[in-house]
Amino acid sequence: MPSQACASEARQKESLDCSGFVRMVLGYRGGYSLGIGDTLSKSALPRRAVQMADENAPGITVIDGGTAKPTSYADLRTGDLLFWDASTDDGTALDHVGIYLGIDSTGKHRFISSRKTVDGPTLGDEGGPSTLDSATLYDRSWR
Repeated sequence: MPSQACASEARQKESLDCSGFVRMVLGYRGGYSLGIGDTLSKSALPRRAVQMADENAPGITVIDGGTAKPTSYADLRTGDLLFWDASTDDGTALDHVGIYLGIDSTGKHRFISSRKTVDGPTLGDEGGPSTLDSATLYDRSWR
């Protein structure tokens, strides 16, 4: 009988996860080189969300919620990377990344990201709408 991890990996085959999506957009389209493996460098975009948020990765931190949701959206700019602690099985590690799009027509702070499904990049799914202010998983776990 295959392990739960193997079953999860099989479901994710041929999908584009959150960090892969961000690397494709910013790396390929934005001209950032892509880090090899787990190497961190100010000139390369790392492979995992937690590494993208690391101080040795490109960019600067404009909002740091630590282990709690930030209380202000004032410093966010379109194109900023957003990070989440959305999974409960890895402690307080940042495990999801998306790209901030700005305020939508309903006044919500909107982002785009890709989940571990074949559906690819999305503005909402079973985790709720991709907004930072809507009482959903992604709202509560934003860091």
